[in-house]
Amino acid sequence: MKLITFAILFLFPAIGLANDSHKITSDPGLAVEINIDTISKSKKETQEEYKIRIQKQLYGYDNFDNIDKKLYIKRKNFIIGGGTNFYNKLDNNLSLSIGSVLFDGFYVGLDISEYLFLETRIYAPKINLYLSAKSGKESRLFTEGGSIFLCGIGYDFYLNKFISIKSEISYYRYEREWTHTTISYTGSTNSDPLDFFDGWNSNNTDYSEKHFSPAFSVSLQLHF
Repeated sequence: MKLITFAILFLFPAIGLANDSHKITSDPGLAVEINIDTISKSKKETQEEYKIRIQKQLYGYDNFDNIDKKLYIKRKNFIIGGGTNFYNKLDNNLSLSIGSVLFDGFYVGLDISEYLFLETRIYAPKINLYLSAKSGKESRLFTEGGSIFLCGIGYDFYLNKFISIKSEISYYRYEREWTHTTISYTGSTNSDPLDFFDGWNSNNTDYSEKHFSPAFSVSLQLHF
Protein backbone atom coordinates (compact mmCIF):
# COMPACT_ATOMS: atom_id res chain seq x y z
CA MET A 1 0.00 0.00 0.00
CA LYS A 2 2.83 2.40 0.86
CA LEU A 3 4.50 1.56 -2.43
CA ILE A 4 1.35 2.41 -4.38
CA THR A 5 1.00 5.71 -2.51
CA PHE A 6 4.65 6.63 -3.25
CA ALA A 7 4.10 5.92 -6.94
CA ILE A 8 1.02 8.15 -7.07
CA LEU A 9 2.71 11.07 -5.26
CA PHE A 10 6.06 11.11 -7.11
CA LEU A 11 5.71 9.34 -10.46
CA PHE A 12 2.64 11.19 -11.79
CA PRO A 13 4.18 14.69 -11.42
CA ALA A 14 7.34 13.47 -13.14
CA ILE A 15 5.25 12.16 -16.05
CA GLY A 16 3.43 15.50 -16.29
CA LEU A 17 6.71 17.45 -16.37
CA ALA A 18 7.97 15.23 -19.14
CA ASN A 19 4.82 15.91 -21.15
CA ASP A 20 5.26 19.70 -20.71
CA SER A 21 8.86 19.48 -21.87
CA HIS A 22 7.70 17.62 -24.94
CA LYS A 23 5.16 20.37 -25.64
CA ILE A 24 7.82 23.08 -25.45
CA THR A 25 10.08 21.39 -27.94
CA SER A 26 7.26 20.24 -30.17
CA ASP A 27 5.64 23.73 -30.50
CA PRO A 28 7.18 25.13 -33.73
CA GLY A 29 6.42 28.81 -33.05
CA LEU A 30 7.85 28.75 -29.58
CA ALA A 31 10.87 26.79 -30.70
CA VAL A 32 11.70 29.37 -33.38
CA GLU A 33 11.34 32.21 -30.88
CA ILE A 34 13.68 30.56 -28.42
CA ASN A 35 16.15 29.73 -31.17
CA ILE A 36 16.27 33.36 -32.50
CA ASP A 37 16.71 34.76 -29.03
CA THR A 38 19.58 32.38 -28.40
CA ILE A 39 21.29 33.36 -31.62
CA SER A 40 20.93 37.10 -30.98
CA LYS A 41 22.39 36.76 -27.53
CA SER A 42 25.30 34.65 -28.71
CA LYS A 43 26.18 36.91 -31.66
CA LYS A 44 28.80 39.59 -30.80
CA GLU A 45 28.97 42.97 -32.61
CA THR A 46 32.36 43.77 -34.12
CA GLN A 47 33.97 47.18 -33.72
CA GLU A 48 33.46 48.00 -37.41
CA GLU A 49 29.78 47.04 -37.21
CA TYR A 50 29.44 49.24 -34.15
CA LYS A 51 30.95 52.25 -36.00
CA ILE A 52 28.62 51.74 -38.96
CA ARG A 53 25.58 51.46 -36.71
CA ILE A 54 26.48 54.66 -34.81
CA GLN A 55 27.08 56.53 -38.10
CA LYS A 56 23.70 55.47 -39.42
CA GLN A 57 22.01 56.63 -36.22
CA LEU A 58 23.80 60.01 -36.07
CA TYR A 59 24.41 60.96 -39.70
CA GLY A 60 22.56 58.53 -41.92
CA TYR A 61 25.81 57.45 -43.65
CA ASP A 62 27.12 53.95 -44.14
CA ASN A 63 30.85 54.71 -43.80
CA PHE A 64 33.39 57.41 -43.07
CA ASP A 65 34.08 58.08 -46.76
CA ASN A 66 30.54 59.35 -47.19
CA ILE A 67 31.01 61.72 -44.26
CA ASP A 68 34.16 63.10 -45.89
CA LYS A 69 32.30 63.63 -49.16
CA LYS A 70 29.65 65.61 -47.30
CA LEU A 71 32.25 67.96 -45.79
CA TYR A 72 34.60 68.15 -48.77
CA ILE A 73 34.03 68.74 -52.48
CA LYS A 74 36.86 67.95 -54.90
CA ARG A 75 38.23 71.18 -56.29
CA LYS A 76 37.76 72.06 -59.94
CA ASN A 77 40.71 73.10 -62.09
CA PHE A 78 39.89 76.78 -62.64
CA ILE A 79 38.57 79.51 -60.32
CA ILE A 80 37.28 83.02 -61.11
CA GLY A 81 36.32 85.28 -58.23
CA GLY A 82 35.28 88.80 -57.38
CA GLY A 83 35.13 90.51 -54.01
CA THR A 84 36.33 93.21 -51.66
CA ASN A 85 39.59 93.74 -49.79
CA PHE A 86 39.58 95.56 -46.45
CA TYR A 87 42.85 97.06 -45.21
CA ASN A 88 43.58 98.61 -41.86
CA LYS A 89 45.72 101.55 -43.09
CA LEU A 90 45.21 101.45 -46.86
CA ASP A 91 42.19 102.19 -49.00
CA ASN A 92 39.69 99.35 -49.37
CA ASN A 93 39.20 98.17 -52.94
CA LEU A 94 37.38 95.74 -55.20
CA SER A 95 39.29 92.85 -56.73
CA LEU A 96 39.05 90.30 -59.54
CA SER A 97 40.93 87.02 -59.31
CA ILE A 98 41.59 84.20 -61.75
CA GLY A 99 43.68 81.11 -61.21
CA SER A 100 44.12 77.37 -61.46
CA VAL A 101 44.23 74.52 -58.93
CA LEU A 102 47.00 71.98 -59.44
CA PHE A 103 47.02 68.49 -57.92
CA ASP A 104 43.85 69.32 -55.96
CA GLY A 105 45.88 71.21 -53.39
CA PHE A 106 47.97 74.01 -54.89
CA TYR A 107 46.49 77.22 -56.35
CA VAL A 108 48.31 79.83 -58.39
CA GLY A 109 46.73 82.88 -59.98
CA LEU A 110 46.40 86.65 -60.32
CA ASP A 111 44.49 89.07 -58.10
CA ILE A 112 43.77 92.38 -59.81
CA SER A 113 42.71 95.50 -57.90
CA GLU A 114 44.64 98.69 -57.17
CA TYR A 115 47.45 96.20 -56.78
CA LEU A 116 48.51 93.48 -59.18
CA PHE A 117 49.13 90.37 -57.08
CA LEU A 118 50.65 87.01 -57.80
CA GLU A 119 48.74 84.72 -55.44
CA THR A 120 49.42 81.19 -54.21
CA ARG A 121 47.39 78.97 -51.90
CA ILE A 122 48.15 75.62 -50.29
CA TYR A 123 45.05 73.67 -49.29
CA ALA A 124 44.86 71.17 -46.46
CA PRO A 125 44.02 67.61 -47.59
CA LYS A 126 40.24 67.04 -47.80
CA ILE A 127 39.57 70.32 -45.99
CA ASN A 128 38.80 73.62 -47.70
CA LEU A 129 41.13 75.49 -45.35
CA TYR A 130 44.24 77.00 -46.93
CA LEU A 131 47.33 79.12 -46.35
CA SER A 132 47.92 81.95 -48.81
CA ALA A 133 50.67 84.32 -49.90
CA LYS A 134 50.36 87.36 -52.19
CA SER A 135 53.03 89.63 -53.58
CA GLY A 136 52.23 92.66 -55.70
CA LYS A 137 52.86 96.16 -56.87
CA GLU A 138 50.67 99.22 -56.50
CA SER A 139 49.47 100.97 -59.66
CA ARG A 140 49.81 104.79 -59.63
CA LEU A 141 49.73 107.16 -62.60
CA PHE A 142 52.06 109.97 -61.63
CA THR A 143 54.02 108.67 -58.64
CA GLU A 144 55.93 105.55 -57.77
CA GLY A 145 53.67 102.80 -56.42
CA GLY A 146 54.37 100.81 -53.32
CA SER A 147 54.98 97.09 -52.92
CA ILE A 148 52.82 94.90 -50.72
CA PHE A 149 53.19 91.35 -49.40
CA LEU A 150 50.44 89.41 -47.59
CA CYS A 151 50.34 86.11 -45.70
CA GLY A 152 47.05 84.73 -44.47
CA ILE A 153 44.67 81.88 -43.80
CA GLY A 154 41.34 81.39 -45.52
CA TYR A 155 38.44 79.04 -46.12
CA ASP A 156 36.27 78.18 -49.14
CA PHE A 157 32.64 77.60 -48.14
CA TYR A 158 30.91 75.75 -50.97
CA LEU A 159 27.30 76.60 -51.75
CA ASN A 160 27.33 73.87 -54.41
CA LYS A 161 29.88 72.21 -56.70
CA PHE A 162 30.42 75.36 -58.75
CA ILE A 163 30.01 78.30 -56.34
CA SER A 164 31.86 79.08 -53.11
CA ILE A 165 32.39 81.99 -50.75
CA LYS A 166 36.01 82.67 -49.86
CA SER A 167 36.90 84.49 -46.65
CA GLU A 168 40.48 85.26 -45.68
CA ILE A 169 42.30 86.95 -42.82
CA SER A 170 45.84 88.10 -43.50
CA TYR A 171 48.67 90.29 -42.31
CA TYR A 172 50.44 92.51 -44.80
CA ARG A 173 53.61 94.55 -45.16
CA TYR A 174 53.46 97.72 -47.23
CA GLU A 175 56.49 99.69 -48.44
CA ARG A 176 56.63 102.73 -50.67
CA GLU A 177 59.32 105.25 -51.60
CA TRP A 178 58.73 108.18 -53.93
CA THR A 179 60.08 111.58 -54.87
CA HIS A 180 57.98 114.73 -55.13
CA THR A 181 59.26 117.51 -57.41
CA THR A 182 58.18 121.16 -57.13
CA ILE A 183 59.00 123.81 -59.74
CA SER A 184 59.14 127.52 -58.97
CA TYR A 185 60.04 130.70 -60.83
CA THR A 186 62.21 133.18 -59.00
CA GLY A 187 62.79 135.69 -61.78
CA SER A 188 65.41 136.20 -64.46
CA THR A 189 69.02 136.35 -63.32
CA ASN A 190 70.65 137.39 -66.63
CA SER A 191 69.79 139.41 -69.70
CA ASP A 192 70.04 136.60 -72.25
CA PRO A 193 66.61 136.40 -73.95
CA LEU A 194 67.35 132.91 -75.32
CA ASP A 195 67.82 131.43 -71.87
CA PHE A 196 64.27 130.15 -71.45
CA PHE A 197 65.08 128.31 -68.23
CA ASP A 198 66.53 131.32 -66.51
CA GLY A 199 64.76 131.88 -63.21
CA TRP A 200 63.11 128.46 -63.04
CA ASN A 201 64.07 126.20 -60.15
CA SER A 202 63.13 122.65 -59.21
CA ASN A 203 63.14 121.10 -55.77
CA ASN A 204 63.00 117.33 -55.09
CA THR A 205 61.71 115.89 -51.82
CA ASP A 206 62.03 112.18 -50.98
CA TYR A 207 59.29 110.37 -49.06
CA SER A 208 58.94 106.85 -47.69
CA GLU A 209 56.19 104.86 -46.03
CA LYS A 210 56.29 101.45 -44.38
CA HIS A 211 53.85 99.67 -42.10
CA PHE A 212 52.54 96.25 -41.02
CA SER A 213 48.83 95.76 -40.51
CA PRO A 214 45.96 93.22 -40.73
CA ALA A 215 43.59 92.83 -43.67
CA PHE A 216 40.43 90.90 -44.50
CA SER A 217 38.90 89.86 -47.80
CA VAL A 218 35.72 88.14 -48.93
CA SER A 219 34.79 87.09 -52.45
CA LEU A 220 32.40 84.97 -54.48
CA GLN A 221 34.12 82.27 -56.54
CA LEU A 222 33.06 80.27 -59.60
CA HIS A 223 34.64 76.84 -60.10
CA PHE A 224 34.80 75.07 -63.44
